[in-house]
Amino acid sequence: MTLLYWARTRADLCFLPLLEALDQREPLFHLHCILTREHDLLAAEHQGRPSLELFQSLLDDVSGTRTYACGPAGFVEAVEQLLVDRVASFQSESFTPSSLVSADLGQVQVVLTKSGKTLTLPTDRPLLKALEEAGESPASGCRMGICNSCACGKQAGMTQDLLTGEQQQQPASALRLCISAARSDLVLEL
Repeated sequence: MTLLYWARTRADLCFLPLLEALDQREPLFHLHCILTREHDLLAAEHQGRPSLELFQSLLDDVSGTRTYACGPAGFVEAVEQLLVDRVASFQSESFTPSSLVSADLGQVQVVLTKSGKTLTLPTDRPLLKALEEAGESPASGCRMGICNSCACGKQAGMTQDLLTGEQQQQPASALRLCISAARSDLVLEL
């Protein structure tokens, strides 16, 4: 079994000591950590997004493999497009929340109190994605509202929870950016 474990940075790798111990202990288990935003790689790390070249460099032969992919929907779709016709079987699971967002909602002004920036962001996507598209790099993890890595304070404005559809206008101490969309101008503690 070979585990290709993608993450943005080394700090985002969950259970790494356990996986490394398993890799050392079990001769039939192989771990490859692949980082997309880490500049200085350690000896056992790789860099890059899913590509045929990367798969071919890390795996002897993909054609006979049973492949399982798990991650955000875009990641899983990219891996599937690359491998589905090249592997013996392909199964996947994605954990991007379904969106209740309407594409015609427009844009809002979002004030980031810690950086002093004011951004114009679209309301048709989760705040985390909109912030990243605007060049910001808020902390994040699971991207499905579980880990709370992306949670920040909201001082003012209306947001919508993309999992439940509930709109919230009161200030919040832990607004989860990955599952919340703006419904008005916002003031966030970022």
